[in-house]
Amino acid sequence: MPPAKSDQPVPQLTTVSKPDGFQYELLLEVHAGEREITCVRIGPYKFIDKYRPKAALGGIICLGGPENCFWMHRSVPPRWSRPKWIIAEDEPDQPVYIEWNGHLAPGELGVIRFISIYPPGGLRAGLVLYRGEEVSSYGVTGPNYEQFELGHSVHEIS
Repeated sequence: MPPAKSDQPVPQLTTVSKPDGFQYELLLEVHAGEREITCVRIGPYKFIDKYRPKAALGGIICLGGPENCFWMHRSVPPRWSRPKWIIAEDEPDQPVYIEWNGHLAPGELGVIRFISIYPPGGLRAGLVLYRGEEVSSYGVTGPNYEQFELGHSVHEIS
């Protein structure tokens, strides 16, 4: 994926500590003349098999992962999906992403909020924005899932 164009504002994933975990917030804005945002992904993650989400219901949903996406949901712009784990079968090593889908048109502003029991840190994650067929990638600090990833020295999680 090519990096984002330098004339576009860089989205920021911010974090606030809450009593039930760490709330992540992503502000999305589509300026006049820009293409609509239709999908947001955070990742890629290369989890060991024990923590890798598994496709269920004929691939409609993925179950598993280091934490349940149902409980991670806080808020999304109108007409956007809840977060879900997806397996990028078209990418090498088939990494996993957290994904949201919807439609944010030019002139619109939206906020995606999710909660994680894992603090920010670890390896820098990618934030991938889809604007129709155009894909932009940014580096962000998301939930620290390093302990669940391939190549990490400690995999025994209690």
